[in-house]
Amino acid sequence: MRAERPLRPRHALLRRSHVEARPEPQKQKHACRLISQASIARCKFGISFGCDNDSIWVVNCRGLFRCGEASVQCGYPPGAPFYRCHCNASRHVYLYGLSAAFSPASGRETLRSMPPMVLQPDGPARTLLLGPLYVRHILNRSVSLYPRLELCRSHGDANVQRGLVRNAASASKTRAQSRRDWQELRVLNPSIAPAPPGLCQRCAYVAAVRVDSLHQCPGSIFTQPRWIQRSQVDWFQHTAIVVLDEQLELLGWTWLINSPVDQVRPLGSVPPGAADVFAPPARKGVWDARLLAAEGGVLFLTYNCVGCLFRISELQIAAGSVTTDPDPGRPDRRPRLRLTRLQAWVLSSFSYPSEPWLQGRNQALFLSQAGGASSRGLRVQPWFGLVGSFGALQTYTQAISCDDAREPQAAWDASGCQLKSTKACAATARYHCGAFLGQLRVTRARPGRVTLAHNHTDVPLTGPGDTRLSTSVNLIPVSLNSSCHALLGIGHLHRSQGKLAAPATRRRASRRAAQSRGRKLPPQPFLFGYYYTHFFYTLEPHSPYRLLSTSQEFCLSAVHVPSDCESVQFITGMALNVSAPRPQLVISYGTSDCESRFVGVRLDRIWEMLRPMPQARSVCSS
Repeated sequence: MRAERPLRPRHALLRRSHVEARPEPQKQKHACRLISQASIARCKFGISFGCDNDSIWVVNCRGLFRCGEASVQCGYPPGAPFYRCHCNASRHVYLYGLSAAFSPASGRETLRSMPPMVLQPDGPARTLLLGPLYVRHILNRSVSLYPRLELCRSHGDANVQRGLVRNAASASKTRAQSRRDWQELRVLNPSIAPAPPGLCQRCAYVAAVRVDSLHQCPGSIFTQPRWIQRSQVDWFQHTAIVVLDEQLELLGWTWLINSPVDQVRPLGSVPPGAADVFAPPARKGVWDARLLAAEGGVLFLTYNCVGCLFRISELQIAAGSVTTDPDPGRPDRRPRLRLTRLQAWVLSSFSYPSEPWLQGRNQALFLSQAGGASSRGLRVQPWFGLVGSFGALQTYTQAISCDDAREPQAAWDASGCQLKSTKACAATARYHCGAFLGQLRVTRARPGRVTLAHNHTDVPLTGPGDTRLSTSVNLIPVSLNSSCHALLGIGHLHRSQGKLAAPATRRRASRRAAQSRGRKLPPQPFLFGYYYTHFFYTLEPHSPYRLLSTSQEFCLSAVHVPSDCESVQFITGMALNVSAPRPQLVISYGTSDCESRFVGVRLDRIWEMLRPMPQARSVCSS
């Protein structure tokens, strides 16, 4: 008689290897606990989640857990049979190793031969959280010829779990990925600026942030054995506008409407009146936006997009009142403030395709005196040594009336359109209104034609090994005292490129590695640029805007490892915080192509870091 075979669990999650890997629940009873559950299936300690040593394991469970002193999200992205998440968040962070990378024994060159440093901020870093966010494309030709996007803001949505974009290589029998799959979004590369006066009483800052499905967070599509490069998926990339208070707490956010004619109905997918968090526009997405605040509450915006040449846009932000939202899960916490009816759109855009010296990325805008004592001019620093001028800014006030019908004659009267075609005037009114409905009075300023005003490339500032130095943020005026003034900026350089970086950039990185004679930094699993460092610099606040000083290279200290920094760290904005006890510079930056953060650094510390250039007498000008 044949012996009976023992029964095996049908589900892969219950196989012996997983059961044996689980710790005894009695031994780990107080080591971890569930804070909030996001999965449909119940999370039960010792059965579907547990912890051992410095990690949490989950099986058919997903949520937020407390592990020692840390709060850990585990079970993301949905779809895997088993997850193990480290309680120490630094285990997920790839660090630069700055002290070892630039030790005297390494022989590596640095900017102006000054040793790099890890810059410690004055206070803890603030991380911007907008998620969870998922989007997918939907095409309904009875409504529009163009696809629209569906937005989901819940990890536990069963519809999202079934259709999430996942790796198809490990399971070749699964179907191919398509446009209709859900994509997980993350927020990175914020650009901060002062909020326009009158937006709301508590509104201190606004920031433009990149919302991207091609992030490199732990568990992203890039971390799979093979991600879908040539699939039918249209990877989502766009910009959101967030509003922050003085403590850098989030008050509200909304999607940027950068091309209202194409993004607002009838040609687009955004309905008139859409505000706060709605399904984002499916067309004309932009990213890596930079903000510059001008007089009268005017906000200028630059960005990158597919096929874009350099352009400057006028950004308009409208909002309602600030309300309080109590947290039902945590009644002991104070209510969260929320800004209602938040909308952000581009009033007008000015393109400059005929100036090759102006093209590229990360151009730095700034304001300075132009001609008379009362007039201010808009300038641009596209590269170190070049300064262009858009002439003096003339601000004016315009009343705009926006209604849902967008009638041509009403548009003509409301916008003051001088075009001969009423159809063209209707399109102009839609561009001015975005998705806004109602009466609006705005302050505007139009940049003029650009000219190359100053060329100082005969006194170049070059990086180590002829590395190209680039500007990172828009410049702001600062003063050390009543007789010492300057324009403060931040530049950057990076020393390694991933395999998905632009071919020309990879070739430059290969040449620099060959010239370094074996001193190449250790490779890391990032697919774009990494090993970034930054430096402060000052320009004269008046013509001819010569370079006065630079600091040594620096990176901002990592949240979990203060003595080091992340190897992917990119500063994208800064703003003055004059309300602090001692004037501070608020710096906004992205880390690991995954997160957005804000830190404060005192201005007096930055002045101490600056060193005059050989041809300059001081770090500032009278």
